[in-house]
Amino acid sequence: MNKHLWRKIILVIIFILNIFLIRKDVFLDAYVELNGSDFVDIDVFSKYNDEGSKIFFDGKEIKENLYELNIDSNVNNKIVGTYKVIYKYNFRGKEYVKERTINVVDKESPTIKVANDVVYKYNNDYSKIYFTSKDNYDGDLTKKVSVNYLDNEVILSVSDSSNNEVRVSLPIEEVEVEPLILKLNGSPIYYIETNGTYNEKGVSVFDGDRELKNYDVSVDNQVDLTKEGTYEIKYTVDNHGVKTNIFRIINVYKKLDVPVREKSTSGEKIVYLTFDDGPCAYTEDFLKILDEYNVKATFFVTDQFNGKYLDIIKKEYDKGHRIAVHTNTHKYSIYASPEDYVNDFNTMNEKIENLIGEKTNLFRFPGGSSNTISRSYINGIMKYLANLMEAKGYVYFDWNVDSTDGAGSGTEKIINNVLNGVRKNNESVVLMHDIHKTTLNALPTILSTLKSEGYEFRVLDENSITAHHGINN
Repeated sequence: MNKHLWRKIILVIIFILNIFLIRKDVFLDAYVELNGSDFVDIDVFSKYNDEGSKIFFDGKEIKENLYELNIDSNVNNKIVGTYKVIYKYNFRGKEYVKERTINVVDKESPTIKVANDVVYKYNNDYSKIYFTSKDNYDGDLTKKVSVNYLDNEVILSVSDSSNNEVRVSLPIEEVEVEPLILKLNGSPIYYIETNGTYNEKGVSVFDGDRELKNYDVSVDNQVDLTKEGTYEIKYTVDNHGVKTNIFRIINVYKKLDVPVREKSTSGEKIVYLTFDDGPCAYTEDFLKILDEYNVKATFFVTDQFNGKYLDIIKKEYDKGHRIAVHTNTHKYSIYASPEDYVNDFNTMNEKIENLIGEKTNLFRFPGGSSNTISRSYINGIMKYLANLMEAKGYVYFDWNVDSTDGAGSGTEKIINNVLNGVRKNNESVVLMHDIHKTTLNALPTILSTLKSEGYEFRVLDENSITAHHGINN
C-alpha cells in the first residue's frame, strides 16, 4: 500500500473523529427521565400531584425552549383503578416518550356502627341488632353486612370492593326477660341543611306484636344543626334491666349557593322539547318526525330496557339533539341513599360517553325534583341530591309544561296540554316521553302548530331556564 493511500485513510479517520468529537449528536440520542417513581399509588379521592419529567442529551438537561412537551393523562382520582401519565417530548424532529403508572387505591376499611351494647338471648331467640355500615368509596354497605352468631358473641363483618374488611363483636347475654322492640317513626336517615329544622318523630315500642303506648323512652340527641357533620339520635328503652337501643342518622350539610337561571326577558317565544325514559321501540320514529320539521330536542335517556335500544342514543346525538342523563335503571330505589343515586347516574353517563364520546352535565331526576316517592326512602334526600349534583357541576331540569303523557293521557289531550301550556310562557320546557305511541301521534300537530305561531325550538344547555319545581323532600 503506497503512502498516498495511507495518508487518505488517516485523513478519513481524523475527519470521522472530528465529527464524533464536535457533533456527537449524530451518534447520541436523547432520553427522558421521570421525577419520582415510575409507579405511584394514591388514595382514592386524594389529589394527584404529578412530579413531572425531564429530557436529557449527552448527560445534560435540555432547556425548555428547545423542545415541545405534551402530557396525556387519564388519571381519575374518584375511581379505583390503574391509569397512565404519558410524557411526549418532541426534540429535533423526533418524539421521545416515557410513561408513569398511577394506581388509585382504596385502603380505608368500612365502618359498622351498632346501636346495641349487647345481644340478648331469650328462649333461644336473639334480640334484634340495629346497625348501619358505610364505606368511604362504596357508600352504604348495610345490606351487605354478615351477622354470625357464635357461642358467646355475635360477629358483624363486611368487606368493601377493595377487600378492606371490618369486624365488630357484640357479647351475648342470656336473660329471663324478653327484650322490647323499637321501631323508628319516620325515616331512619335525614339530610338537613345547616341551620335547618328537625322535627322529632320518635319511636314506637313493642312487646312482641303488642305496641306499648306512652312507654318511657330515653333519647340521646347530640345533633348540632349549625355544623356540618353526621350525627346520631339514640333511643333506649329498659325492660327490667334489659335495654334495647336504636338510632337515627342525621346528616347536616351546607347548602351550595347555586345561581338561578332566569327566564329570558327578550320576548322571544322559545320551546325546549324534552323526552324522558327512552330510547325505546318508538324513538326512531320520533327522530323521523323531528327531522321532517327540522326541530332539535333534548333526550333525557335511560337504559331501562337493558341495552336493547341503547345504540339509538348515538343516532340522537348525530342528528344534533342534546343528550342528558335521566337514570340508568329508572327504579326509584336509587333514592335509597346518595351513593345509590350517584352510582346509577354515573353508570348511565359512562354509557353515554361510550356511545357519543363525551359525558353530559345535564340531567333530570326520575319523578322530577319535586317527587315525594323519595320520602319513603330518606327524609330530605332530594334537597341533598340537588345540592350535591350542582356542587359536582351538573345542571338539573324540571319542566313548566306537562303533556301528562306519563299519566296515560290520550293523543288529543297531549296536544291540548302542550299547546295551552306553551302559550302561557315565553320560554317553555315541555315534558314528554318517547316511550308512548300517543305522544308520537301527537307530535306532528304540536310541531306544525307551534311553528306556525312563531315559536323557536332549541335544545337545553347549561344556561337554559331550568324550570325548577319546589323540592318537597
